[in-house]
Amino acid sequence: MRRYAKPIVVADDLDLLQGRTTGVVTLPPHLDWSGAADYDVDAPAGSSISTELS
Repeated sequence: MRRYAKPIVVADDLDLLQGRTTGVVTLPPHLDWSGAADYDVDAPAGSSISTELS
């Protein structure tokens, strides 16, 4: 079992999640350390990443 330094936040209700559902999302550096923080939500990989980060 892995222990995390920070608690993981999960929405109680998916209807509470907000954010873009189309286009490009640019994440701030504290959420994306890869240096390529732009994600196309319309692309299959981009939509799965934005869902994980919502």
